[in-house]
Amino acid sequence: MTVHHLTRPGATLYCEVRGEGPSLLLITGGNGDSEAYGALVAELADRYRVITYDPRGYSRSPLAGPPVEQDVPTNADDAAAVLTALAETPALVFGSSSGAQIALDLTARYPELVRIVVAHEPPAVTLLPDHATHHAAFHRVRDEYAERGVEPAWALFGEVTGLREGDDEPLPDPATLPPHLAGMVTRTLANRPFFLAYGMLPAVAFRPDLDVLATVRTEIVPAGGVESGDQLPARPVRVLADRLGTEVVGFPGGHAGYAERPTEFALRLTDILG
Repeated sequence: MTVHHLTRPGATLYCEVRGEGPSLLLITGGNGDSEAYGALVAELADRYRVITYDPRGYSRSPLAGPPVEQDVPTNADDAAAVLTALAETPALVFGSSSGAQIALDLTARYPELVRIVVAHEPPAVTLLPDHATHHAAFHRVRDEYAERGVEPAWALFGEVTGLREGDDEPLPDPATLPPHLAGMVTRTLANRPFFLAYGMLPAVAFRPDLDVLATVRTEIVPAGGVESGDQLPARPVRVLADRLGTEVVGFPGGHAGYAERPTEFALRLTDILG
């Protein structure tokens, strides 16, 4: 593994590169960082030059000034800068959750950098007919965080999205884990306040430019977990696929299938990417 620190307007991005082969950028979502893909990267690094990074404001990618809302276009500009600096382009791109929102905007605005993009359950609730109801619910989550703190807000977030603890494995106690995994879990927990205050609303408010995406030469693969059912993050990708005239490609597990079943997930991703 090699570590790189990429200076960007307003932030410094922590990046990791592993393996050899075609360049594959993995864009994380939510309150995770590059280590959220750790198990998946271990499965892919014998086939690809895998590039991961901590999004601005999270974990090891500090902001240069006070915290502000983390809009999707700025994060897509960051992803483009990471590709330009560290990848052979056009590259392969995978994004999950809000990382899929970033991947779609990256593809719409920098199509020359992306050969294939797999967008796994982007929370683009603006594509849903009942989007106003969902936006109001996410605003309640942020209000809950401001009034009562992280834990009540995180519980409400689980109710709003359908991703309640129990649907996915809850994060383990860092004290029970090896040092590298303990660090990842500790960072993920520490990222929750920033996500609730500055990352959540911009991610769900962003509407992918479907008209532009329908015209790019990049191959766009809408993807979803086969076990996600009707959870909110799994619904917009069906609209995306319909608007692009294609179908949703099923991946093992649920919304976090890349962590739940990394071996099967990597095989499915490799099958799609070639």
